[in-house]
Amino acid sequence: MLGFRCRRASRLFLLAARAFGLVVGVSGAGCGGDDLHLVEDWRDQIVYEVIVDRFDDGDPSNNTVDGVSVVPGALERFQGGDWRGLTRRLGYLQRLGITAIWISPIVANVQRTEGQDGYHGYWAKDFTTLNPRFGDLDDLRALVEAAHARGMRVIVDVVTNHAGRVFFYDLDGDGALSSDAEWYPPFESEAPYPEDSVIWTESPPRLFREEGGEMVPWALEPKHFHLRGQMAGYVGDARELTDFPTGLRDLHTEDERVIQGLIDTYVYWAETIGFDGFRLDAVPHVNRAFWSRFCTEVRERLRARGIHDFLLLGEVYDDDPEVLASYTNDGQFDSVFDFSLKWRAIDALLLDGAPASLAREALVDNRAFYPDTPHENGVGLTPWQARMSFADNHDMWRIAAAIEDPWIPILAFTLVYTVDAIPVLYYGSEHDFIGIGGDTSRERLWTTGFDESNWMYRYLARLAELRQKSPALRRGDLVVRYASEASTAVEYVADANVEAEDEGSTGTSLGSGTGSGGRTWTSGVGGDDEGVAEPSTTSGVAATQAPAPAPDAGLLVYERRYGDEVVLVALNANARKEARAQVETSFPEGTRLREVLFGEDAGRVGPHGQLNLVLPARSVVVLFKRS
Repeated sequence: MLGFRCRRASRLFLLAARAFGLVVGVSGAGCGGDDLHLVEDWRDQIVYEVIVDRFDDGDPSNNTVDGVSVVPGALERFQGGDWRGLTRRLGYLQRLGITAIWISPIVANVQRTEGQDGYHGYWAKDFTTLNPRFGDLDDLRALVEAAHARGMRVIVDVVTNHAGRVFFYDLDGDGALSSDAEWYPPFESEAPYPEDSVIWTESPPRLFREEGGEMVPWALEPKHFHLRGQMAGYVGDARELTDFPTGLRDLHTEDERVIQGLIDTYVYWAETIGFDGFRLDAVPHVNRAFWSRFCTEVRERLRARGIHDFLLLGEVYDDDPEVLASYTNDGQFDSVFDFSLKWRAIDALLLDGAPASLAREALVDNRAFYPDTPHENGVGLTPWQARMSFADNHDMWRIAAAIEDPWIPILAFTLVYTVDAIPVLYYGSEHDFIGIGGDTSRERLWTTGFDESNWMYRYLARLAELRQKSPALRRGDLVVRYASEASTAVEYVADANVEAEDEGSTGTSLGSGTGSGGRTWTSGVGGDDEGVAEPSTTSGVAATQAPAPAPDAGLLVYERRYGDEVVLVALNANARKEARAQVETSFPEGTRLREVLFGEDAGRVGPHGQLNLVLPARSVVVLFKRS
């Protein structure tokens, strides 16, 4: 039986300057000049999530607004990034392979509280005004126009669930803030707090309403909020009524004026700026009837204005696939972020040592929960086709911080880029950032100098190029060919002597060096003469593991197919042992294969499409038919 043994050397990054492009000898479909190379379908996109305040400071004049200034290095405070900074770095993103940018919310925010600044954009104080800390209307339009000129799309993050901490509850009736309890009163389950208890901190927030073809701002009143006090939990009906823990005031999204105001406001911004999609925040905290109405009407109104293919993407922070899919029914979202894939495949398989069979559920079985037809006036894709894959985001630990092993993000991002979903990359991943949640996962990117020579930037650029050159990886069906039932649970113990570097560390350039979090690399392994750099796990973190009894423990193999093009992805999540198995594929007998990430000859396929795979611990290969 013929097969492929992935040598240790094949895990190296071929990142010399002359090898900046992929070594892709892919054949047949999609490798010539057909229209699948054009970015015309959301499945062709690679999305990059940006927190604008943390990306680049292109205009220092807006670093102080109304007496509130940046506090450099204090990540809970403003740092100074803006839309001009993002505009001038579009080339950096395009060379990374990014085709769509998801930017943080754009409207004016509550600037500062005792514990944090509204740098992230989720604390709206006026939905009708742009945030002056990020620029003005001309700056934002210039960003979107410059992105469009490069063939890039722009998604904007929008909030409908709440405003910022724009009032307190005057519980004692003295007309003044008397205690923290008036910021964060307990949840009132039976009835709202009295409307006359509301004391605005500034002017009331405003929404737009459309009158005679014009958008007119109008001020919200206390009755336009639920006024139920502090959230008691993240589950159950109460989450649709209560304020967020930081005092974010819950909008009355059952009220007709609020519903229409939110629709009018966001249609206005979409049309005025030229956005290509919305990422909708905190979806489960808003009643479902609102979402059906909002999504349907936004689609209809934008299409009537000649805006097509506008993406409505929901953030449903839940790993239950049935819950996720339920928000894509009844005219709701075009799709959602696939948290089930994140937690059941990436985290469970790569971090927790769960059997690869759990990943099979996320990759294949979950599809049954989703509608099998696109939404009317939507993006022309089923919700399953349009869902988003990701390894981390602004609300969680970065994947590189989860376990002190540089191969974890390599495997995670390879999976994100090669499954049948639209990949999302969180800014800073290309520099191996290691934030551990909250403000620490929202680092300043400009401290890296926007270095494009570090190994992770170049690896992600290679993945992006591979995806863009392969119709199978962008639009093909996915079949799991092998998923081990054996666990590879690993216990990691951190060495107290490891000293993490600044969150802006750029990792390493070619050759030996030290990257963020104390990781080290050694160069020239395997006799390569092109300045190859290989991550090493000798970073002060010890791993212990009971021997896995099964030779295939940790092995996940899936196939993508579009027309005649077949791509096989094989991943070994086992931290300490190689994984081996005989795998059935769709390749015809005798097909010569090429491993395209690292440029290895992978031999020929055996009878009946059989392939014997042997993968080292924590490794991944991507196999194409050799041209």
